[in-house]
Amino acid sequence: MSARRNGDLVLVAGLAVLCALVCGLLSATPAGVRALPAIVLVLALPGYALTAALIPPAALRGAERLVLAVALSIGATISATLVLHVLSIRLAGGAWATALALVTIAAAAVAAARGHGRPLPPWPLHGVRALEVLALTGALLLAGGAFALGLTPLPAPKDTRGSTALWVVPQGSDSVEIGVRSDQLRTATYTVDLLLGGRRTHTYGPLRLVPGARWTVRAQTGGPPAPVVEAILHLASAPAAEFRHVILRNGRVVTPAPVTAAAVRCPPSHPLLGASGCYRVVVRGSRAFRFYRSGAKVPIR
Repeated sequence: MSARRNGDLVLVAGLAVLCALVCGLLSATPAGVRALPAIVLVLALPGYALTAALIPPAALRGAERLVLAVALSIGATISATLVLHVLSIRLAGGAWATALALVTIAAAAVAAARGHGRPLPPWPLHGVRALEVLALTGALLLAGGAFALGLTPLPAPKDTRGSTALWVVPQGSDSVEIGVRSDQLRTATYTVDLLLGGRRTHTYGPLRLVPGARWTVRAQTGGPPAPVVEAILHLASAPAAEFRHVILRNGRVVTPAPVTAAAVRCPPSHPLLGASGCYRVVVRGSRAFRFYRSGAKVPIR
């Protein structure tokens, strides 16, 4: 590919690589920082290269080329997303941006091979009327704002509850993997008790997990024969209550019996037992509340 003869294609391919690097390396930054390179990668670069690969430059006016580039860019984004999904590749910013950059580079190479490249003009929008430029700029700004808004996480409703997963997976005949994944709405602290044959052998924690984080450990069970393995998850705010309970018997997970008041003794001040620990019920006017030992107050609907 001659850089002078195919100046526009070289520029488009280079910008695609740069945008992919920014979207991948800065994936932890706020959406506003990554919005501009992401918008360019979604709405311009792949479509420009695909247009050049399919249609000779002389066959289109400037405005027609811009409109077609935006349309083909959106189509390339949708197609790349479907391919990533079929290949079971996580749709993260880095993988998505890399796929679009590869599409742009491949299309630019095809366009250069067909002789559809052009040297860079002094003004890249030569032949485009001012009204067309203003209309396209407004459309890009609206699309960019919608894109940035779509990447901005919104707060969950006030009464939304998160979830926590606990698992026990056999690892050969003498060990298991214990794991916890927290999908709570805020950072949570847990402890995990490991029981072998009904006897507590180890306590892990405190485990402080941010939303979406996971923790795993490999524990020896002393088999074969493999004993009954139990993992009990506790919230730090209610250490006496079982938050999650998994039993592994003969390599299979069985459903534990529900926790009753006989299993956990609650003091007279908080005589009732719930998933979050011991509590008492207080009625105030027309409303009732659960008051937990941890100090939390939960309205009863």
